[in-house]
Amino acid sequence: MMRRFAIAVVKEGAEFWAFLPDLPGVYGRGATVGEAEADARDALSDYLDFLREQGEPQPSPSTDAVEIRYADVSA
Repeated sequence: MMRRFAIAVVKEGAEFWAFLPDLPGVYGRGATVGEAEADARDALSDYLDFLREQGEPQPSPSTDAVEIRYADVSA
């Protein structure tokens, strides 16, 4: 059974960060979007392996879609 976890990628300075909204603390980073996404996928795999080894339940993704919105505020 395949599970699909959302990955949100943001640019901060010269780096890209990829976060998994369903799993706070699981993220990746890289010089490119692709590197950050690949790093996040590795982090997800490591996290799920750790849970499996500990006999903990596997999380299910709850985020079906991610939409980016911006908040404009006065300077």
